[in-house]
Amino acid sequence: LSIIESLPSYGVHYYKVKDKAGLPWWLGLNIKGISVYDDDDKQVPRLTFFWKNIENIFYREKKFCLEVHNPKRVSTSTRRQQQQQQQQQQTLDISPSDLDVHSWICPSTQLTKAIWNMAVSQHHFSIDISCMVGLLFVAWWFFFG
Repeated sequence: LSIIESLPSYGVHYYKVKDKAGLPWWLGLNIKGISVYDDDDKQVPRLTFFWKNIENIFYREKKFCLEVHNPKRVSTSTRRQQQQQQQQQQTLDISPSDLDVHSWICPSTQLTKAIWNMAVSQHHFSIDISCMVGLLFVAWWFFFG
């Protein structure tokens, strides 16, 4: 069992989707987050969105979407860029966002809802596991620390 658990695809639920350009991809959902795989390679993800960076998951009809925090946008802004953003915000009354929206098209609305349900379930599972690990550490420290 430990050999199987060490495989990179262990616990990943794969879903066939297409991007806006119609290119095929695999979405892989697991306890770590949501990964995007090439159509012909489900072993190495091209991109992974970790749960801590995902702000929102939603769907509408056949479109599945993620709103993801983009740390590069936040960390690379210079003082001059911040001043320009503040001026824009004052004149246009808009706030700069550090969110990127990624979307994919599913073959059916039922599959889109199934992906959303699995994503929510995997996210809840990751929260439950991290809480249990924290409790085990506290219990260990209480008895042995």
